[in-house]
Amino acid sequence: MPADIDERAAAEFLNEHLDGVENVEFVGEGAWSRCFGFSCDARALVVRFGRHRVDFEKDRVAAAWRSVNLPIPEVLEIGEAFGGYFAISTRAHGVPLESLDARGWRSVTPSLLRALDDLRSIPVTAAHRFGDDQAGHFASWRDYLLSVQHDAPGRTHGWRERLRGSERGAAVFAAGLDRLAEISHDLLVEPTFVHNDLVNRNVLVEGSVVTAIFDWGCAFAGDFLYDIAAIVFWTPWYAALRDVDLLEHALAHFDAVGADLHDVRRRLEACALHIGLVHIAYNAFLGDWSTLDLTADRTAGYIGTSG
Repeated sequence: MPADIDERAAAEFLNEHLDGVENVEFVGEGAWSRCFGFSCDARALVVRFGRHRVDFEKDRVAAAWRSVNLPIPEVLEIGEAFGGYFAISTRAHGVPLESLDARGWRSVTPSLLRALDDLRSIPVTAAHRFGDDQAGHFASWRDYLLSVQHDAPGRTHGWRERLRGSERGAAVFAAGLDRLAEISHDLLVEPTFVHNDLVNRNVLVEGSVVTAIFDWGCAFAGDFLYDIAAIVFWTPWYAALRDVDLLEHALAHFDAVGADLHDVRRRLEACALHIGLVHIAYNAFLGDWSTLDLTADRTAGYIGTSG
């Protein structure tokens, strides 16, 4: 993350790049980029700076999917800056999804599920059969899930060696991977696009309505249940979610709209195990041993949940 880019640096860049820039302000940051809001020609915009152009390109692809239910900001420009890349997009307003209290979650859940319905309707081409979250393309859902074991070249390369520093993490990773291999041997799903990062300040909400879904850098093609499984997985990190049975509401909604729910419990376990294994590896890469231990405990709780 280009943490050295502050409001002053962002403003200097924008004023050299565009005419009429005003009101530059720091908005927020994630693992891979920093975001600044500004106005230009009476338009509310944001600029993000990051090291990985592919994340911004995926945002531009996803913007073509936007609908009333699936509000995705328009990407206006992508280019090079500060030794990395920038993307300028339209700005949306609201509060982050994960900042809501239990009442807020209950209120916005129907809007969130409608957004996921529209995302599920986007055609997945043969070229993107499964995967493509920078891990490549795979012939089957199982192949993609099990690719989590490979320490492939990329932004978190080296995690496997570092995982040796956590006896607990390494043991849960091995057990979770064995269980994932066991339950996924004949697991068949039709691929749909998955955002894969909905509770990391990437969804904005106003009242009972989702106003924006952005940062599609982690998106991939897989089981549509993955997005719900991910929110449920992180429930212990968000106190309000403990009082909201999001999974029950989601499954009732998906059943009502005719979504494919065959073998749902095994699919949910497979998604949860994959989420846990990905984040055990990620936190090993970061050397964040306390979060790794919490993630390992959460992952261990899912092993065998589908019976």
